[in-house]
Amino acid sequence: MNENIARFAIENGYSGAEFLKIWNGYNVYQPMFDGTEPGEVVSVGLPLVILEKNGKIRMSTPEECMQI
Repeated sequence: MNENIARFAIENGYSGAEFLKIWNGYNVYQPMFDGTEPGEVVSVGLPLVILEKNGKIRMSTPEECMQI
């Protein structure tokens, strides 16, 4: 995984992130918690994901997460 994505995930309270897919030109990553297995879905409110495009990394908006 991209070191910048891992660092962003950790800085936002997650243990890491797993690549999910490409959506609207963004690389989409599922944030992971300690003990979460790859491919396992963890529901804690809206399922926000990490978006990366052209080296810029951010959390999705609630509207984006519903579309994804």
